[in-house]
Amino acid sequence: FIQRQYTEIRRLFIKAGLDVRFGSTEDLSGDPSLQPLLALDVGPCFLGQPTAEHDLLFAHRDGVAAGELVVYIVQTLEGGTGNFLGCATHPAGRPGAAIVVSNALWLVAHEVGHVLGLRHVTSSADNLMFPTVGWTNVPPDLSDTEAATMVSSVLTVPV
Repeated sequence: FIQRQYTEIRRLFIKAGLDVRFGSTEDLSGDPSLQPLLALDVGPCFLGQPTAEHDLLFAHRDGVAAGELVVYIVQTLEGGTGNFLGCATHPAGRPGAAIVVSNALWLVAHEVGHVLGLRHVTSSADNLMFPTVGWTNVPPDLSDTEAATMVSSVLTVPV
């Protein structure tokens, strides 16, 4: 799952001038203190408003350098309204997102887009940042403005 997500984010973001690098994988499933976080409470999933469970999960960043993104895979995301597949809300100074396993090939790209400053667009289901994973023309599109926003993020290094 994560390898396919990585392949697709890399293919999509290189068109925007970003070279996505896969750092490492850490399996946290053996840590009994984290078992309650498998059903992660993301609250309303508003950027800048992490929950206590976000704080607990995102504290686990072994070997991750400051300014690098982390993607956590959990069983379910709870809170807000709707059926969350991903949530890019994160504690300050610990950028990343939490996702569930799904068939949506650009789920990680969508959530990382949020971390890099992109917001939902409702004008086109062809756009990566459409609020659902029901993209109508795949791979989804990124506008020039969205590409520029991601490139200018303090978390990216343009190619």
